[in-house]
Amino acid sequence: MKRLIASLTILIVAFTFLLPSHVGKAYADQLDDLRRKQEQIREEMEETRKELQEEKKKEQSLSEQVRELAEQVAAVQHQLEIVERRLLSAEQKVKQAEKDLDIIKQELEQKLETFKERLVDIYRNRDVKIIEVLTNSTSFTDFLVRVEMFKKIADHDMKMLEEIKQKKKEQEIKKKKLEQKRDEVAALKKETEAKKKELQKRKNAQQEMLLAVRQQKELLARALEEKEEDRKKIAAMIRKMELEQKGLSSRAPTRLTWPTPGYSRVTSDYGWRIHPILKTRRWHSGIDIAAPWGSKVVAAADGKVAFTGWYGAYGNAIIVMHGGGISTMYPHLSKILVKEGEFVSRGQEIGKVGSTGLSTGPHIHFEVMKNGEDINPWKFFR
Repeated sequence: MKRLIASLTILIVAFTFLLPSHVGKAYADQLDDLRRKQEQIREEMEETRKELQEEKKKEQSLSEQVRELAEQVAAVQHQLEIVERRLLSAEQKVKQAEKDLDIIKQELEQKLETFKERLVDIYRNRDVKIIEVLTNSTSFTDFLVRVEMFKKIADHDMKMLEEIKQKKKEQEIKKKKLEQKRDEVAALKKETEAKKKELQKRKNAQQEMLLAVRQQKELLARALEEKEEDRKKIAAMIRKMELEQKGLSSRAPTRLTWPTPGYSRVTSDYGWRIHPILKTRRWHSGIDIAAPWGSKVVAAADGKVAFTGWYGAYGNAIIVMHGGGISTMYPHLSKILVKEGEFVSRGQEIGKVGSTGLSTGPHIHFEVMKNGEDINPWKFFR
């Protein structure tokens, strides 16, 4: 609706240029209306700019939170991988302990079976064995030696059985400890997985909020751009009307003086580009010249100051009319040294370099316009 009003106002003003001179009062009234509309849009732009700055702060804060949560998720994932390797190792040790225990059990069973068979054999043939010992003994001493030998064999078998039983008992204890360790690691894995899941959930929530903020920021940026377009159209009409009222020369300058003496590095040229803040492809209506904060800014040609003050995304700006429909603009200033209506000469200092408005650092955006429409500035320097 506001854009429609602005467009209608511009059409009304354009139509008044065709009216006879006796309707000058109506002409002046329309000029006043345009100036009031320009101020209203300026206030709306300032409010939108503040909202945009708030959204940028939210975006920065949420981006930092998402980054921190992503780092925490990565750290927990690393911990989880370590725990998983520990669990795998613990499970392998338990399996090996089970195998070792099975081997010991088999050995014990074999020894018990051998011992049982020997006992049965001795029991069944004890009389024969004794007779053989008595018969084959060469003396009583030899007999005692043979009896002692049977006793040692039996003692050895018993000792071996006890050792295997002890070994089995120790292996069972070892296996139990390994199982306990495995269960502890498994519990730690479960706890780490839950922690990772919770962090990921928080990260996803913050990312959704971040997306909403970025969408709102984009809407505000578009609104600011639309308001800026409206204001530029109104400003162009005002400059055209003022040019006729103030009787500036109809001759347009053919050459312009470089606006930042001693500083010539162009960081962004005239034409299409990716906006350094909004990160979208947009038309760049001038050339950005980098210079230190507070550096001198001079008028590119003789002319009359048509505007000074805050100019939306351009920050503190000066517009100078030079005649023949040509005007120049010097935005993002830290300080304005001239006033509206003041005549300036080529090379005269009119302001100081700054970074006001939508800006990533100290520079000026030098723009040349013809009848309110931007044109390539390089044609005036070559």
